[in-house]
Amino acid sequence: MGFIERIRAEGYEAGYREGYEEGWALAVIKLLTLRFGALTPDVEARVRAAEHAERLAWIDRVFDAESLDDVFTA
Repeated sequence: MGFIERIRAEGYEAGYREGYEEGWALAVIKLLTLRFGALTPDVEARVRAAEHAERLAWIDRVFDAESLDDVFTA
C-alpha cells in the first residue's frame, strides 16, 4: 500500500472510531435525558469525554438509579 492509500485508510479508521464513540455518547445522553430530564452542559461534556467502558457501565445503572448521581457513582 502506498503512502497516500495508507494515510487515507488511517483517516477513514480514525473517523469511523470517532463517529462510533460519538454515537454511543449520544445514546447515553438520550437515556439520561429521558430518565432524569434535561442535562447540564457539564454532564453532557462528561459523557462525551468518557471512555467506552465507562459509558457502558452508566447504561447498566441508568434503569435502577434513583438519581443522576447514582448513575455516575458505583
